[in-house]
Amino acid sequence: KTPWEDVFAKHCARAQLISTATARQGAALDLSYKLRLKSSVTPMQLLNDINRIEGIQNVEMKRDL
Repeated sequence: KTPWEDVFAKHCARAQLISTATARQGAALDLSYKLRLKSSVTPMQLLNDINRIEGIQNVEMKRDL
């Protein structure tokens, strides 16, 4: 399990990896997940925990309407 999957387990009712790609000429990975937050969790709580993980360089969050 990855550190971010542990965060997803804590904050999300569901987490699904939807795409992977290499970035920076293969030196980094770009992972996209579709998440459903638990009803008691705010997006900021999730982002705060994700940003504490060493090696995470960028996080984007988009909301499905």
